[in-house]
Parts: sequence; structure tokens; C-alpha cells
Amino acid sequence: MPDIADTHKNGLKLQSVSVTIGNSRILSQISLDLDPGQLVALIGPSGAGKSTLMRCILGLKSPSRGSITFNAKPPSQAGPLGYVPQHDQLHQHLTVERELDYAAQLRLPNDSQDQRQQIIQDILQKVDLTERKNLKINKLSGGQRKRVSLALELLTNPELLILDEPTSGLDPNLESKMMHFFAQLTEKKRTIIVATHAMESIMLCDQVVMLMQGHLIFSGSPQKTLDHFQQNEFVDIFKALDKHPVSHWSKQWPPSP
Repeated sequence: MPDIADTHKNGLKLQSVSVTIGNSRILSQISLDLDPGQLVALIGPSGAGKSTLMRCILGLKSPSRGSITFNAKPPSQAGPLGYVPQHDQLHQHLTVERELDYAAQLRLPNDSQDQRQQIIQDILQKVDLTERKNLKINKLSGGQRKRVSLALELLTNPELLILDEPTSGLDPNLESKMMHFFAQLTEKKRTIIVATHAMESIMLCDQVVMLMQGHLIFSGSPQKTLDHFQQNEFVDIFKALDKHPVSHWSKQWPPSP
């Protein structure tokens, strides 16, 4: 039987994380626990601090105060973490398979060529690109290119994967398919954080984390988020936010016992 104390160490934990640049407070006292195996929506108005928070979680920026751990380790020691940027950074004239092979040689230098090929084929199947592996990336649709970017990060089998606006520019039907796909990738206790402005598929997520002007103003299930802000649709939450300053919303979180 696993040690109960050890199970509480798993997942992503932020304790009183603040980021100050000059005289500006970008993040203010963010405390958050995310369990393994969750699909998490990171949402908030423009300028909420989502990008800064993602950079801190990935270990690309150190908080001015507070701490971040993933599976009880700081990000720099937590093993491979995956990040899919908003804008695809791909070699447009390589085929899908060649792009993955090129990245695999860099990211998996201790694996043999046969081992890397097996990993690549497994990932191609997982992201449903096997039939397109010989196509050049510039011949793919926007959704297919996004899946190539995701496949690159899956090469190292990260337990934490962060996607920045992965459905930006996609039509609602494709956006829904992508969010369903992300939900499937939480298998084997992988935590996936999706920073998004698309509200259509938020209900597919296990948890919603909402920021406003650097403050955490809510964290909970999608339905609890709607209940907390007394709205029926997520798009209406953003309209409600405009009616009060961030100090009002910060006082509502965490709710009283």
C-alpha cells in the first residue's frame, strides 16, 4: 500500500506565488493545488497574468515570492515538462515524421534509432497523424499542425503539459474535438493545463482556474465556477467581471467555510 503522505506530494502545488517587475505586481499571492490526471482550464481577461503564471510553472521564470513544486520537486528538477506555444514553431518544409525524428534525436539522445522510431510511431497513432506522416507540415491544416506541436512534446512523455491557446483560430467544431483529445491525454495521471479564451468546451475540463489582474479569483469544477459567479454560460462570467474591481472578486475567494 502506498504511503498516504507520499500521495499528497503528487501534482502541482503553488504556495503564495507572487511576481513583481519593477513597481508592478504581475501575480499576487497565488496558492493552488492541481491533482494528477486533470484537464485544467486557465482562463481570465487579457492582462490577467496567465502567461507569467505558465512561465513560472515551467521554471522559465522564478517567482519573486512563494514556491512552486511538481511532484514535490521544483520545476527545474521535476523531469521533462511539456509546453505547446500559441504559435507553432515547426519546420514547415519537413514532413511530419521527419520533424518528429529530428526532435527525437535531440530530446532522446540515449535511445537507439529503433527505440526512437517506435516512440514516434506510437505518438503518431495517438495524435491521429499516421496517415499524414509523409506530408510536409506546410500542407497540413491548422488543427493538424497543432497536433504536430503536441506530438513533439509527447516524445518525452511529460507528466505535466501546458498548452497556450491551443484552439486559437479553430472553428467551434474542431475546437471541441481538440478539447476532447486533450481530455484523453490526461491518461496515466498526466496533468494538462490549457490556457484559453475559447469558452465553448470548458465543461470538458476537470477544473477551472480563473485569474484577474494577477489575482486568483476562483478555482474549482466548471459547474462550481458557474455557480460561484451566478452565471449560466462562461462567456457571461467575463461580462460580470467588468461590473466590479478585482478587489471585490478577490474577497469572494476562497469562499467562507
